[in-house]
Amino acid sequence: MNQLGSPRLSFFGSSLVWETVCYEDIKELLFDKFIFQKRARVFNELEHFSQWVTALKQEHLIEDWNVIVSGNGKVDELDDQSKWDFGLGQVGKISRSKKSSDSDVINIGVLGVPRDLISDIPNAILEKEDSKRLTTTLKKPEIKELRNKGSVDRNPLLIIYRIDKDSKPKGKDRVALNADSDIIGLQMYMPGVSRNGRAVNSVTINLDPSRHNAEEDEE
Repeated sequence: MNQLGSPRLSFFGSSLVWETVCYEDIKELLFDKFIFQKRARVFNELEHFSQWVTALKQEHLIEDWNVIVSGNGKVDELDDQSKWDFGLGQVGKISRSKKSSDSDVINIGVLGVPRDLISDIPNAILEKEDSKRLTTTLKKPEIKELRNKGSVDRNPLLIIYRIDKDSKPKGKDRVALNADSDIIGLQMYMPGVSRNGRAVNSVTINLDPSRHNAEEDEE
């Protein structure tokens, strides 16, 4: 991330934002260096996804990406144990317990929160919005409306989180994470795009049949 240059602080003060990053840099500097969990099918079939993203960009249906490192708490109010310092900035680690299960796969359910999907909108735009509205659970139409206002409706999003390995449960049917180390979570948001009035907002990943069958046998 440090190779992307200096980020700006988001309106909410809990995340850092890099704007207009080309997908090739994201793939080379991040995706190609990750080892993804085998059930993360899109990330493990990254070449197909990359071809789709490249085609959308060539047809001017999407713009460059915005990258967000999202955290918990204001970045200037973090203690040493809860912060993730990566050189050009720091954010708070997030807490995510896992669903109760005997499986050795860590399933946390929902990774991000709706507010993360508007954190790249220019601060000057969000300052004009009702603060109470921005702190409630935003619905998809509201997110789309706000992204349109902020002129980021054609920018895909990559949101990065660092999950505390010692995350504790806060509700029933959840258990402590108990991971060997902190976990990096990635969330992607692709804008809805259209060509000649028809939606173009999905990608089909051609899975390796042998890998798919092996995963089904384990479930």
